[in-house]
Amino acid sequence: MNHSMEYPQRLLPHPRFKKIEVDLDHYCLCRKVPDVTILQEPLEEIADEILGIESASDCFDYSTNLPGILELDDNRIELIGSEKAYFRTYWDFRSVVKIPMENVDFIINEAIGSFFLPIGPINGYKIPFNRKEKAALEKAEAEVVHTPSNSNFWHFSIKWKDANGYISRTDSKWKNAIISAVRTFLSEHILLHCDEQSIEVEWYLN
Repeated sequence: MNHSMEYPQRLLPHPRFKKIEVDLDHYCLCRKVPDVTILQEPLEEIADEILGIESASDCFDYSTNLPGILELDDNRIELIGSEKAYFRTYWDFRSVVKIPMENVDFIINEAIGSFFLPIGPINGYKIPFNRKEKAALEKAEAEVVHTPSNSNFWHFSIKWKDANGYISRTDSKWKNAIISAVRTFLSEHILLHCDEQSIEVEWYLN
């Protein structure tokens, strides 16, 4: 007999929730990989592949989750269907969201695995770059930002900003050096394990 699965309530935003802006430097983020078996290979050989940074879109709004209330098995939830864009859209911090339905809006993909990135070494890290040849040296700075979606309150993004604000996700030649440096930097911080993390209610509840 097949038993239907309800979407985990622990993942859904609630109008009483607020943006998490506490110091998380001693915490880790997790990110999905499409095939858990790849994590059995030597890290130095697979780092680029599991990071999945191919373009400015991947690099400058790097999608991760904060484990704690979110469980690692939750990463195996794969959004599907006509409402997929809605459920992936960033939450507005006030709306009551729709509840995803199994086999309509999501499935459980047992092949999905996870790796971890420590927040402390990443948040605030600076990468020097030149916008144009012989132009003045600038710096891109990493910022770990709480960016909940309509289906996942525990979604966080690693964004990069310069003197003009967040660097956009559109491709430009001058961004290629930053993307390469980000890929190298993050690959040096990949973890395959992370200690259990405790999330305090006052961090997110108004």
